[in-house]
Amino acid sequence: MPNTEYDVLFLYNERETSVSSIANELRTNGYRVFIWREDVQYGEKIDADETTILRTSTVVLAFLGTKGWGPNHIKRVEEARRLERRIIPVLIGQPADTDLLAVNGLFKDNRYVDVRKISHDAINKLIEAIGAPLEDRNTSRYDEVIRTLIDGNDDQRASILYRIKTADDIYRGALAGRLRREISQRFSLAKENDLSSATRDRKKIASIRSWMISCLIWTDAESDESRQILLNHVDAGYEQDAVVQYWTLAGLYLKQVSYLDAA
Repeated sequence: MPNTEYDVLFLYNERETSVSSIANELRTNGYRVFIWREDVQYGEKIDADETTILRTSTVVLAFLGTKGWGPNHIKRVEEARRLERRIIPVLIGQPADTDLLAVNGLFKDNRYVDVRKISHDAINKLIEAIGAPLEDRNTSRYDEVIRTLIDGNDDQRASILYRIKTADDIYRGALAGRLRREISQRFSLAKENDLSSATRDRKKIASIRSWMISCLIWTDAESDESRQILLNHVDAGYEQDAVVQYWTLAGLYLKQVSYLDAA
């Protein structure tokens, strides 16, 4: 029996094939995922690990697709309901209407995450629904990143940007959300133009915003939320600082984002 504490337990019909790809996407973002197909070894008892992990996992993902409910699949989801586990319904195909009504209308009466098409945006929505991995929850892991971008020198900021570009242990969903909030709130154009509420010298706010935008590009440039923010800051009608416009466009070019022509 594994002694690892898991962030997410996958419950799914064994005939569905897309769950492994979704599990890999979550692992890339720092989650500890238990998926029966991959984590129960041949020769081990089928139910033992999943039963234990059902009682201890932070989140249970209940997948439903074109194959409908499997017998063990629906049994485990019903057990999760009885145990009052936190269950997130995830749609990965188009099931029959009767399947949507099963487990007390789990997919009919509750908001589900739509991952019928595995895309950057769909995975980000799933990550948002799950919340931060255990190792990131209730920590100030990214506070130091933000502090450095605000008050560090350019060498220190460049070091942060390089780490974001190259590291594979960053929970990008959480960091991107934090960067978007900072760009849109504390270091927004409105704050820069409001002398009474500016958190730093007005002359420094545009530079801080520029570094944060560069970091956002390399953290998560493709989600709908990030795309809108980044396009705003190459628009002279929105972003008043030409240097911020320049570095935003340069970053989008270097990243080769899917919407480069629009930028």
